[in-house]
Amino acid sequence: MTIKHRLRSCSEGVVRGRWMVGRIACAALFLVGPLASGADEVAGVPDKRVATQNATADATAIDRYIAAQARRERGEEFRDARQRVDGDVLHRGAVETVVLYTIESQGGSNDHRQYLAVFARRNGSLQPVARVEAGGKSGRGATLIAIDAQGIALGTQEYADGDPSCCPSRKGHTHFVLEHDRLVEHPR
Repeated sequence: MTIKHRLRSCSEGVVRGRWMVGRIACAALFLVGPLASGADEVAGVPDKRVATQNATADATAIDRYIAAQARRERGEEFRDARQRVDGDVLHRGAVETVVLYTIESQGGSNDHRQYLAVFARRNGSLQPVARVEAGGKSGRGATLIAIDAQGIALGTQEYADGDPSCCPSRKGHTHFVLEHDRLVEHPR
């Protein structure tokens, strides 16, 4: 209940001649109401502590997932290249998190690979659902654009004949769709 609704309830109690009842109702509405209802908001403002705790826990889950993969590949994440978007990938009315990230220097090499991963909330925490290699050196570069009706939209930079391995020049687009807990590419 917002502060506006609480004030209206209090003033109605006082106006109807129940001055003492109105004051008691005001105290209950302002002091006990939010606690008793278990609401995450007081006076119409969402509890930022809950949102911050969820965001921190989500970021930690993603960081741990990527760090574990980087260790397996004997590489490291290029953290500044990480891209994230939230949306309804599974089309079930819930928000999933999609992350495009880069692991480089595998085994001391000059290689890099880009991965696309989907995370969904299960039992209150963010859990990985699927991952696929979406780009990399001498393959293509990828940029996370959005989650749309066709799936996860990526912009790509592919190699044209004669392009050096550093610099793909041909722009393109592709989509990935989550099918049976696997990310499947559907190029446009």
